[in-house]
Amino acid sequence: MKSNNYKFIKPLFYISAVLWLAGIFVEWAVPHIEELIYLDLIAGKTYSLVCHQDPDKLISSGLYSSKVCARCAGIYSGVVISLVIMFFNNFKKTINIKYLLISSIPILLDVTFYNLGIYPYSKSVAYATGILFGSTGFFYITAGIDKIIYELESAKT
Repeated sequence: MKSNNYKFIKPLFYISAVLWLAGIFVEWAVPHIEELIYLDLIAGKTYSLVCHQDPDKLISSGLYSSKVCARCAGIYSGVVISLVIMFFNNFKKTINIKYLLISSIPILLDVTFYNLGIYPYSKSVAYATGILFGSTGFFYITAGIDKIIYELESAKT
């Protein structure tokens, strides 16, 4: 049986993932809430730790750009999509690793074809392959965390 502490972990995942996704677009909010300029500066540095932030690959709308490339934005969007699905469907079954491997194939092909010059970089394709990988990958992360929590709580009893 899971302890009451476990009830607080999943909502923290939801809140953290949504804030992380929202943070990549903080630059768009600065003109409306000037105090966010400080958060914008911090976000730029924070997201640089996980993304190359190549200006040509950022999602942009004229004056403003995201803090991460289209593929990373897709991965984070996929995580939030997974969280929404998991909120409404409580998955108890362990997912076969083959689905994670299959979901990584489109990213691998996209990066390979782009680097070989077969076709130019497409933000749409990068975003879509990121969503696929992010949404699938997050199921494995949460399953791993669930397993760790279960093992820790089993060891207590």
